[in-house]
Amino acid sequence: MQNGTLLTPKKLKRVVLKKIILIVIALLAISGIYRTTTAVIEHIRYVRSLEDSKSQLESENNTLSTALQLSEGARSAMQVENERIKELEKDYQRKTTELNNRLIKQREESQNEITRLEAALHRSGINDVRLPDDVIRMQRERAKAINQRASENYRRSHQQAAGKSD
Repeated sequence: MQNGTLLTPKKLKRVVLKKIILIVIALLAISGIYRTTTAVIEHIRYVRSLEDSKSQLESENNTLSTALQLSEGARSAMQVENERIKELEKDYQRKTTELNNRLIKQREESQNEITRLEAALHRSGINDVRLPDDVIRMQRERAKAINQRASENYRRSHQQAAGKSD
């Protein structure tokens, strides 16, 4: 009994019912607050995981960008090297052609000289006469020296054509 008021069973029922309703509302409010708090916490965790994933993806993207730049640099360096090699090949082909032309010219000159000497021998009338051993030795030494010089010139020119000049 409060302040002199008499609680009748009907009023008592109402008061108890009001208290029960207040308790239920309080429980619902607490449950709602709990669920809301849990949902907010889960959402914050989800956002953090998204941010972590984003930063990881940005890091991987930066790594891939760096790798791509390095790859592009290596590719362009390789293209420059390929162009240099092509130029060297062209130069080599040109020098090889020049050397072959010189060799053909030397062979023609040698053949012309042999023909001229044979004709001179034939005209002199000593075509079938045996030459002295000293003359034959001297001719062989001279031919050997000429062939050696030609061989050295060929090797030197070939080395220069290959880019290995002394």
